[in-house]
Amino acid sequence: MDTKRRQLLRIAAAGVGMGFAASPLEALACRPTTPAKPNHLLIDVHCHIFNADDLAVRGFANHIFMHTSGRGVLNIGNWLSQMVDWLGQLSAPGIRTETRLLESILTGRVDPYDAYCRVEHPHGGILAQASNYRLHNALAMMALYPETDLFVPAMVDMDAHLGDQALVTPRQQVDLMEYIFVITGGRFHGYAAFDPLRQVRYDEKRPNGRDSPLSPLRIVKRAVMEQGFVGIKLYPPMGFRPIGNAALDGCKGINPRAPKYDAVLRELFDWCATERVPVITHCNDSNHANVHDSENSECQHVGSPRQWAQLYESHPEYRGHLKVDLGHFGRADMHSRNRLKLLDAERENWPNAPDLARQHAEDMKEAAGFIAAMAAHPESLFADLSNYDTLDTDRLRKAFSKDMREMIAAHPHLARQLMYGTDWFMTPQGAVPYLDNMRDALPPDRHGPFYGANAARFLGLRRGEATRRRLEAFYRKWGIADPDWFQRVDSTPAG
Repeated sequence: MDTKRRQLLRIAAAGVGMGFAASPLEALACRPTTPAKPNHLLIDVHCHIFNADDLAVRGFANHIFMHTSGRGVLNIGNWLSQMVDWLGQLSAPGIRTETRLLESILTGRVDPYDAYCRVEHPHGGILAQASNYRLHNALAMMALYPETDLFVPAMVDMDAHLGDQALVTPRQQVDLMEYIFVITGGRFHGYAAFDPLRQVRYDEKRPNGRDSPLSPLRIVKRAVMEQGFVGIKLYPPMGFRPIGNAALDGCKGINPRAPKYDAVLRELFDWCATERVPVITHCNDSNHANVHDSENSECQHVGSPRQWAQLYESHPEYRGHLKVDLGHFGRADMHSRNRLKLLDAERENWPNAPDLARQHAEDMKEAAGFIAAMAAHPESLFADLSNYDTLDTDRLRKAFSKDMREMIAAHPHLARQLMYGTDWFMTPQGAVPYLDNMRDALPPDRHGPFYGANAARFLGLRRGEATRRRLEAFYRKWGIADPDWFQRVDSTPAG
């Protein structure tokens, strides 16, 4: 975004009463932190530090929140989406600005914390994370969760399916994130985002350009092999499945190129299986790009756990070699909350009890889908409990604890497959209680592998494993010491 546009948007924001006061995170992020040493390994296997420049904000708002195409002069949703886009990006630092800051830190010209706090002015309010430097978001998480050994942030690439374009390209995101991995001393190593539609479009324009540095597949492969990334991020709710995309041909909201996705994804998965590169995928029923409007069940719930199980059934060579994290585990925290609501409604004879009963049944059906797929492929499929923000009362935490104990007792394999994650909690109000609430509901002395050992096995972090070897080479390339959490991973029981 050019300087004039940023100035204009600042004036516009002031005009609508949207001030940007200094954030309480400023004091946190500007204070160097080192990991505390709890009694267990702690890995946040699903988090984010991107800002608004990395996301196709207008397209996301149009398709996900307002369910519009974004077309038409009189389309009110499009105007509102454009305003959200502007507000989200008006104070996010440009890619060049942040790159210059990171390079000045890496070359030793300035102290990272001193320079960062002097140059950057973190913002508060609902757009804090979207409008801050990515480095600030990383430092804030380190300060909010000092006991976390490793954060694994996921990039985003939704442009092609949203009919919009983020200000920062995936390759620029990758290059900038590599700097953050180094500056934070190995406390962050992320997932590089991949969208098969972007690759299909690239192949149509450059049929012989698969080895070009701008090929999306080439970008994510380089990110993992050379730039400190530990895995690949997929977002099927945008309109694709891990396998069988020909069945989506003609579905409402699905790009007509969908039948071509299988070949692209097969190439990605072959490489991931060979190189032991893990994949994280958004896997709960949310954030669909128009797919939810389809009446054909074949078109809905793209990227469901069952579809991932079908991938292993069709390609048994992937079993145990291609490891996939099914993000959000069906929002089991919501199931506990809705169960309590149902109990209250039945006890008080509330008229909405039948509706709550139906909702709870749907909740349990979603969780059952995760469990069935994970039971069929226990060494390949994992799931993270991230964005579980409803565990904010003692009653809810106790209910969730009870539900999870019963679920794991009935399905013991889950104890080796479930992993801890935060997702998007980076403000003092939402973040500080998050880990405490989770520990209260799932005590580490009873669910120790959940907080780190399972993630270490999923990511391949133990000595001699593929991801570990790549990270060791990455640190040698940059001339920095191996992080302390290497020793903690190696000394932690496998779970």
